[in-house]
Amino acid sequence: MKTITYENISESGLAAVRTRAFEAIASGFSVLKARASASLQSVQTARMISALQGMSNEQLEQIGVKRADIPAYAHQLVVEEN
Repeated sequence: MKTITYENISESGLAAVRTRAFEAIASGFSVLKARASASLQSVQTARMISALQGMSNEQLEQIGVKRADIPAYAHQLVVEEN
C-alpha cells in the first residue's frame, strides 16, 4: 500500500481532498444547527404551554383558546415566530 504524502499528491488532488473535507465539516455544522434549532423550539414550546396553562379559563377565552387546545396553539405560536 502506498502512503499518500504532500509530496506525492497532485495539486488538483490536494484541492479535491480539501474541498471534500470542508464540505464534510459544513454538512456537520448544518446537522448540528438543525438539531439545536429543534431543541430550542421544543424548549420554547414547553415554556409557552406552561404560560398558557397558568392562565385562567377567562383569559384563555379572551384569546380564543380552549384549555384542551393549548399544546397545539403553543406549537403554532412558536413555529410561526421562528
